[in-house]
Amino acid sequence: MSTTSTPTRARAAFQAHPIRSATEQLATRSLAEKLAIARLELGERMFAANIDDGQSGEGITALNQAIPRAASQAELQRLSAERDRLLIRLADAALANEAPLPGADVEYARVRQLLAAQGSNQGND
Repeated sequence: MSTTSTPTRARAAFQAHPIRSATEQLATRSLAEKLAIARLELGERMFAANIDDGQSGEGITALNQAIPRAASQAELQRLSAERDRLLIRLADAALANEAPLPGADVEYARVRQLLAAQGSNQGND
């Protein structure tokens, strides 16, 4: 079993095939994978827009500085997975507050849409 996180694999797949749009890639993924990717993208957008939960931003910044200096592939994977975890934590904090996110509203709406779809699918089980 691979220890690479789904968002990390998704990022690697996108970098391997940059011609394919994110929308095209999402069309072939399961709802759970789409939601994981969307949460990561929301966290990325929030970080880029300087929207922070008061805890995650500083850690993400530190990891952004450490990742290029990773001494091994294992260290790179560990740092990248930790960065992804913090980005998702940042996104989840916004989702818990249901607050408007200027600069990340499109990504926020996408996650909400996927969460609603997941909820309706669970009702059909």
